[in-house]
Amino acid sequence: MDRLRVKLDWLTAIDLSWLDVGHRYSVAHPGRVTAWNVFCTVLGPTAFRLVALIVIIFALVRRNLRVAFFLVISIELSGIITEIAKYAANRPRPATALVSAPSTSFPSGHALCVMVGVLALLTVVLPVVRAPRGLGSSRSVRYLTRPSHW
Repeated sequence: MDRLRVKLDWLTAIDLSWLDVGHRYSVAHPGRVTAWNVFCTVLGPTAFRLVALIVIIFALVRRNLRVAFFLVISIELSGIITEIAKYAANRPRPATALVSAPSTSFPSGHALCVMVGVLALLTVVLPVVRAPRGLGSSRSVRYLTRPSHW
């Protein structure tokens, strides 16, 4: 393990230098911290889970069990998997954190759950969406959104 730590010292130095730059800027501009905190709360994992829940209910009403189960497994269970990974990594938040959070810092719950939410919802919605007419790249949009492509 010590060999790995020595090999990654350069990466840690880069990470800490960028963290310091961001921290100094955010301390000087507290409105930026508030804005990002609101943005991450509004468009965080909970928002995607709620949207997924609506799509799941809609899919169940239409008796589309495959879509409903796909969204339950991918989006709704991603939070549990993220928490298990956080527990296993047990990496504390940096002392320079500007916003408090109840869990550890790695892996990022926002990053993982939002990425899973966006990809899963796009997987379900893209085949249903029709390509808008009049776009310069309408052929490629139509190709990507037609059901036979998927």
